[in-house]
Amino acid sequence: MVYALFDHGATHSFVLDKIEKKLNIQPDKLEKRLVIISTSLSETIDIDFVFQRILVNIGEGGMKPG
Repeated sequence: MVYALFDHGATHSFVLDKIEKKLNIQPDKLEKRLVIISTSLSETIDIDFVFQRILVNIGEGGMKPG
């Protein structure tokens, strides 16, 4: 089990590589690198991998991947 904080207004969510190891899941490599610009820190983040089709349980319910 992993506890997480989600921002429902965000366009993307991020996880630590420790989560990948703990849950024993493998990310998919993106065909094109995603570059995110952080305006508050004036830094960019390059995203090469993405987790898809992950079931998220919230309380007693769940959210199926789209």
